[in-house]
Amino acid sequence: MDVMQQGEGIVDVTTHLVDLVQWESFPGQVLDYNKDVALVSAKRWPTNMTLSQFNAITKQNAFPEYLKKTWLTTLP
Repeated sequence: MDVMQQGEGIVDVTTHLVDLVQWESFPGQVLDYNKDVALVSAKRWPTNMTLSQFNAITKQNAFPEYLKKTWLTTLP
């Protein structure tokens, strides 16, 4: 749950999604990410979680202090 340690998003799933899009859209072609790919836009958003939900996942009765540094940057 610490984006500073694990990173943001479901990294493994998004990597495979990019692969699948490339294979389906450009079968048999090798793309050069320096020339053939452009990031046009991106969005990010927090995964809001109640203490009850956090407890169900982690069995911890409180949010740990180390998560508070990201709360301040992700709250609207």
